[in-house]
Amino acid sequence: ATVHRELAVPSSYDAFLGSLSPSTVKSATRYLRRLEKRFGDRLSLRIFRGASEADRVFTDLGIVAGKTYQHALGVAFAQRQLERRIVTLLMERGWFRAYVLYLDGEPISFWHGHVYRGAFVTGVPGYDPAYTDLRVGNYVLFRLIEDLCADDAVDTLDLGWSDAEYKRRLSTTSRLEQDVHLFAPTAKGCLTNVARSSLLTTVTGVRSLLARAEMIDPIKRRWRDRVTSNGSSVVRS
Repeated sequence: ATVHRELAVPSSYDAFLGSLSPSTVKSATRYLRRLEKRFGDRLSLRIFRGASEADRVFTDLGIVAGKTYQHALGVAFAQRQLERRIVTLLMERGWFRAYVLYLDGEPISFWHGHVYRGAFVTGVPGYDPAYTDLRVGNYVLFRLIEDLCADDAVDTLDLGWSDAEYKRRLSTTSRLEQDVHLFAPTAKGCLTNVARSSLLTTVTGVRSLLARAEMIDPIKRRWRDRVTSNGSSVVRS
């Protein structure tokens, strides 16, 4: 089972901040102010929506996505032709939104997703790892939430699957979801099921041990830093 988290979008940004724990608000606002104080007018945030902006979206988000660990894994923004066609369709329907942070006119972080039936469903975000310590990804996320609070057409921020720490801090509801796999009632189907179940049992056991030792998040961070470093080397070369 996988955790799926959502945030019930309040009617105002102040109400959103008031719903968070004091420590979360203090941490978030500290980094937001630090970033704005350091760069001032050199920072700008732009929101893309329409199909007429497709070329700019694919170019600017692609620049940032190419520096992320998701790119090294092949799951970054619009990395495949099918995903580009889906994003284009979302733009044509008027559902797509991309929040892009620029420094001196160069993109350094983004969040994107689409609005459908009152929910903003997030896609895979990205940020330039050179600005990791400044939490530029969090900056864009909070500006995104601020924009959604002012939008009467949106009442839910769908944070998607996985149980990342920031999702636990921001979400107001969560549910467990699970895929159901059907195997043919044949010898091959049974063997496939046994092989898959054996592997998943091992993975689940190891993950449970790491969770009890509170090692999952640190391991993820080290792994992502390593993948990002290797991926960035490939991009630069």
